[in-house]
Amino acid sequence: MSSRYELKNLENGSSSEIASNTKGERGCQVTIFKGFILTFLALILAVVVGLVVHLAENREIKCIFPEGQKDTKGTPQEQGGSQEGTRRHIPTPTTPPVTKTTPGTISTSGTHSTSQPAPRDLRLPRHVDPEMYRLTLEPHLYSTNSDDLFFNGDVEIDIVCKEPSTNVTLHANKLNISDVQFNPRLRTTGGPAYHSYELDPSRQFLVVRLEGEMAKNERYTLKITFSGPLKNDLTGLYLSSYQRGNNTV
Repeated sequence: MSSRYELKNLENGSSSEIASNTKGERGCQVTIFKGFILTFLALILAVVVGLVVHLAENREIKCIFPEGQKDTKGTPQEQGGSQEGTRRHIPTPTTPPVTKTTPGTISTSGTHSTSQPAPRDLRLPRHVDPEMYRLTLEPHLYSTNSDDLFFNGDVEIDIVCKEPSTNVTLHANKLNISDVQFNPRLRTTGGPAYHSYELDPSRQFLVVRLEGEMAKNERYTLKITFSGPLKNDLTGLYLSSYQRGNNTV
């Protein structure tokens, strides 16, 4: 292959020709092995740069000026900063304060708390189980004044003792107790006698207390005579009415 170059002198208009001959093409040639090595080094370099950038993003970088040194563009105070400036600051997440509470206290925030009474157990104890109820109710509805309406009755409950105890607890609401009797189911066997009763209106409990302890697996009969008001409060035995023609029944 041959090539010819022509040089011209622009000032005097003369020109000269220089001919050169080349025997073949020349260039930069790379073998496959060298190319693989260069590619592998380039990948390693990219990974290292990525790690450095990642670590630098999560690191606080501070520029500290030597004491007495002044910036040619002005002092750090004139530029709106201090002698110890921060290039980038990433705030650290904070955890809200945790307040420990005792039973019966509800904490609404880290500094304010509202005290409330602890919930009370409204379930009956399991030391006795009822086996049978015999209930008698007598409502008194014939009165022109609704405040005078009431009912009375009595209930006999056959119970079995599961765990030795000195009391029997039942649910009762707005009842006036007039008489309580407690006897063993079998008259031939002895048992504790009735002592007293206690009403717990907040939990609607009637607690019958005995003079002694009931024996495990023994059966007893509890009889209670009571009375109560008839109200239209939809609770227990309550008062209700309806229209029949022009009359309220």
